[in-house]
Amino acid sequence: MTDMVPTVKPADLKSLWRIVSLFRAVSPSGSLASKTLEEACSEGVDIEATYFRATMLSMMPGMLASWTRNGELDDAVFKIAAAFPMHKIKASVVQQGPPFDVQELLKAIEQTTKD
Repeated sequence: MTDMVPTVKPADLKSLWRIVSLFRAVSPSGSLASKTLEEACSEGVDIEATYFRATMLSMMPGMLASWTRNGELDDAVFKIAAAFPMHKIKASVVQQGPPFDVQELLKAIEQTTKD
């Protein structure tokens, strides 16, 4: 069993990011039904991996401001974040920061948007 979060489809990530971001704004301590999440994505989606990645992005609004227009992230953000190496969070381990290299993620997005 790997400790890496599987890659996901950028379109599914975008869809769940929208839901997660809206939900956090109206109910920060609530939980979303998995059926709601599944219905927002393509068939056969890895909901756990996609939700994890969407949640990580939703926690970075200030860092992603350069790629945000009218409250929406550029597609390049989803393209990079859908496959960027991220570690699963283990319940028994205290995290010392995000489960991925934030600066490398930002560099990869920057490089993609320059091309």
